[in-house]
Amino acid sequence: MARRQENTLYKRIAEIIETARGHVARSINTAMVHAYWLIGREIVEVEQHGKRRAGYGEELMAQLAERLCSVLKRTMRS
Repeated sequence: MARRQENTLYKRIAEIIETARGHVARSINTAMVHAYWLIGREIVEVEQHGKRRAGYGEELMAQLAERLCSVLKRTMRS
């Protein structure tokens, strides 16, 4: 293969990879925004019974964070 063809092939492949990486990043960002929205909805609708702010909000958030961190650390190590 001639050097020029090799360079062209390299550039096309690199562009395909970079495009795919961009798609992956956007997909992950979209999924995480959706997950955070669902989490917020759960807290408001289920735990706060639709109220704007629960009286125990800070304590609830600290407890949720502690429990979720320990569970998520274990599942990510597996």
